[in-house]
Amino acid sequence: MRTRARGALTAEYALVMGASLLLFGPVGEFLRLSLIDQTLARATHEVARAAATDPHNCATAIADALAADGAASWLLDIDDNGSIGIAAGNTGWPDNSSTSEVLIGVSWDGNLADGVSWTTGTGCGPGGSWMRVRAAIVVQPWFGPARAAWPDGGIRREHTSWARNQG
Repeated sequence: MRTRARGALTAEYALVMGASLLLFGPVGEFLRLSLIDQTLARATHEVARAAATDPHNCATAIADALAADGAASWLLDIDDNGSIGIAAGNTGWPDNSSTSEVLIGVSWDGNLADGVSWTTGTGCGPGGSWMRVRAAIVVQPWFGPARAAWPDGGIRREHTSWARNQG
């Protein structure tokens, strides 16, 4: 009698464990994506603040702000080389290469009376202008077959933050 009960318990344990693993895999991936998304949102805000307070050294301020954020430097460093590769621009997406892990785009509006006419270029714009900072990243799934089948190499995340140029 105990031999049959032991076999039934083993089979029940194996079925429940298999179903649990099928459930916890996607839940864990969703939690990882949520953590990266929230880190990118906070890092975008910090980058906008840093660029606004040091608009004459815009690119350096952005790189320093990302490097100073411990969670961002850990999660957004895709190739794990100790630094986040920043690509500047306002269109396109990062390509997950060692030189382009996070896409940062800075644009500004120097004349608020003419509506929203964002200007892009190098730097953070003239003093007193509103700056729009966009940060984008492509998050690759952990599971190999899902990564190969996913269009564009992963899940695209983008956040925008605004700041007033203090220059």
